[in-house]
Formats: sequence, structure tokens, C-alpha cells
Amino acid sequence: MRRDRPQVAARTARGSLRSWLGILASVVSALWLAACGSGSPPPAAIQSSAAIWFHPLPPDAAPVSGSTDFLSLFQPDAPWPRAIARTQVFGLYAGWITQASDQELQSVVSFLNTHNMGIEIEAPALQALATCGSGVEGYVPYGQSIQSFSLAYLQRLQSLGAQVRYIKVDEPYYFGRVVNDPRSCNFSVAEVATEVDQYVQLVHTVYPRAQVGDVEPIIAAAYTPDVVTAIGQGHSTYQTVTGAPFPFFFADIDFSNPAWPTIVKQLENNKGAKRHAVRHHLYRRPAGCFRCRVV
Repeated sequence: MRRDRPQVAARTARGSLRSWLGILASVVSALWLAACGSGSPPPAAIQSSAAIWFHPLPPDAAPVSGSTDFLSLFQPDAPWPRAIARTQVFGLYAGWITQASDQELQSVVSFLNTHNMGIEIEAPALQALATCGSGVEGYVPYGQSIQSFSLAYLQRLQSLGAQVRYIKVDEPYYFGRVVNDPRSCNFSVAEVATEVDQYVQLVHTVYPRAQVGDVEPIIAAAYTPDVVTAIGQGHSTYQTVTGAPFPFFFADIDFSNPAWPTIVKQLENNKGAKRHAVRHHLYRRPAGCFRCRVV
């Protein structure tokens, strides 16, 4: 992805295929109007440079259920041709990839390849220990190694010819360090960074060109001394441990906090992010969504 190209992604927490495609259509329309205005269509040579990432929830997503007609998105006559033509990246969850049948996964990969869509995966990057981590988001449970779990879905996709371009590690700083959950391992920031680095190296044994970025929840009261400083410190530690910054960052926004626009702007203007060229873009979802993100 070009560094100068903004991303807009659409993802709903629940609902039918109709609701997903309505949201995606509104995003496409907004991008068209933003790029071209509300008057007559521009000459064909004028094109929007925006990139759309679409990450709907499958039926068995947790903690809420996604759409039962999820697989209808990948049928030859899928009713979203306009949005298909403008969507560059489609998001999948690592857990769903491991549970899908061979036929289901092949149909998804074939459809995305036919329409030149890359795949983005959201996946855990932390290994649970005997004493902590199991049952907490972002961890592979104790008794199952993160290596075997990760290689299973990555190699399965590779065998089908999937184009995996991006992976989001599933909120490792929050669930590994910050969350108020007695099951969490409460790792140090450096330990989290080291585990994520090991995961990135594992990903690159299968998909060496995949970009692995971070996503963290923006819950103002959860972080010390504040959310912007804490996330900045986490990313700086990752940079120190690995020698390279995260190529992109998704902010999982708490829209119930009226200060969220200010917090997002502070994250975007974070000196460390600017120094290391970390990309932040707007991730739009509907009112009442389970997770709403800015990347």
C-alpha cells in the first residue's frame, strides 16, 4: 500500500448481508463525493486514491454473532458489484480461517483473487502460560502453541493461493499489559513487544511481504498516565526491540467517550508515530457498532 493513500474500512458487528453492503455502499458514495464533488461526474481519468478495507463479521464471531449469510458475499452473483470494484482489502479472522471448511475457504480465496482483493487477517500474537492468558482475547490458549496455530491458518491460505497482504495483531498491549482481568498475564511492555516480534518473524516465514500492524482499544480510563502516552510508549518499545516501527496502527475507538475525536487527533499527531511514519486512517462503522476503529 502506498503511504500517501488513505484507507477507509467498513465492518459491522451484527446484521445481515444487506446491512453490510448498505454500509459499504455509503462509504463508496462518500469517497466518490469527496473526490469528485456533487456535480456532474468527472472525466474518466480522474480517480479517487482512497483505499477501502472491508472486514465483516462471520456467523461465529465472538463476543457477538455476525451474519449468517456471510458466505453469500463470495457467490458469483454477489449483490455488491459497485463496491467490489472499489474494495482493495478484505478482512478475515484467524479463528474463522481455522474453522472454515476447505470448500468455504477455497470459495473465499478464489473470489478475492478474481476481484484483485488482498487479504487482511486479525490474529492473536501472545502465548498464554500455564498460569495466565487462556480465555483472554489476543492470546493463543495454553496447551496450543502460537507457532502451530499461526502456521496452520497461514499455510492453509498459502496452499490455496491467497494473497495475504496485511495482518493486525489483536490488541496485544491492552490484553497483555493493561486490561483489568485476573486471567491476563500482565506482561511488561518489553515482553509484549518481544512476543509480537516473534509472531511477526513467524508470519514472514510464510508470507515474507505481509505487513503486520497493531490494533489497540482507545479506552481513556484504562491507560496510565493516559491512552496517547501509553500507546506511544508501547509503539516506541516495539521500535526499540525490533528495529522497525509498526507499518500501520488501528485505533479501536470508544465512541461513548465524547472526547474521542480529540484523542484520535492526538494519536495521529503523536511525535513518535510521525517520526516513524506509522499510518493512521479513518475506519468507519455504523452507530451502535461493537467496535469502531480509526487506523
